[in-house]
Amino acid sequence: LDYKDDYATDYAEQLGFAVYDVATSSLPFNPLSLPLDRHTGNINPMTQLSALCNMIGRVLGLGVQQKNKLRTALRDAYYAAGYESLKPHLPPEGVCPPAFRDVCSLLEQMDKTETLLGRLAEVRDLEIFPMEAGIEERFAKLLAKPCVMRLSQLPSDETKTLVAQFVALALYGELIKREHPHKLKHMLVIDEAWRLAKAKELEPLYREGRALGLGMLLATQGLDELPSAVQQNMATKIFLRVTDADQAQQMAKKLTGKRRSAALEPVVEKILNMQTFEGFISSDDYKPYAEFCVWPFHERD
Repeated sequence: LDYKDDYATDYAEQLGFAVYDVATSSLPFNPLSLPLDRHTGNINPMTQLSALCNMIGRVLGLGVQQKNKLRTALRDAYYAAGYESLKPHLPPEGVCPPAFRDVCSLLEQMDKTETLLGRLAEVRDLEIFPMEAGIEERFAKLLAKPCVMRLSQLPSDETKTLVAQFVALALYGELIKREHPHKLKHMLVIDEAWRLAKAKELEPLYREGRALGLGMLLATQGLDELPSAVQQNMATKIFLRVTDADQAQQMAKKLTGKRRSAALEPVVEKILNMQTFEGFISSDDYKPYAEFCVWPFHERD
């Protein structure tokens, strides 16, 4: 997931990655689609409805009443599409999930939804939610090859964050449909991971990713941007140079497991004086930590 074209240009070209531009191609999935439970064959509209409502509400800063109206519109959109219950059930034949425009149309029919519609206007007007049939197969094909999902041309941070969270939720929904591969098959790289890390709806992805064949690389400026639920599932931690002494102190504590300033001083000094491409790694293979130097991609054959 690329927010600032750090990967969508030279990096993608040199490594042969496809570039998928959300601003021009829309999302390769419908966020209102319902993941299939491979154990029971059921879909669960309530779980998806709640996840979408909470994500949109948090990112766009909706109030309680606005979230309630959005939840009602999402519920009624599923009913209007032909789903008879919000409880887990087998997917009905010939029924397609609603589109985001259907939700907005229902909101337009409600009283006192002008402000809410205004908050949703950017996402609605961009038409990034697909409506054509067969869109889920497109997402599965996208996962079959290395790809950079370009978000830089989306107009606001809120929309970029919302799209990134939808992508991660759709990825989880796609992977849980499949047999557990018992080996690494996909790697999700998320720059500016703070955009996703605090979304509680994505915690199953962090906890179950390895069992689903998914590795995750989360890049962020500070450890405090990652909640404990995320940090607890990080088997490997990589620390690069920082210029802030407080951040260096926090990193040194994570690396050494120590708290006394005297014991931390040598590590803090190293962190503050590291050069570009130098860093520390901490994992089961490197305990408590090891120093390393990265060989940048643009210098490789």
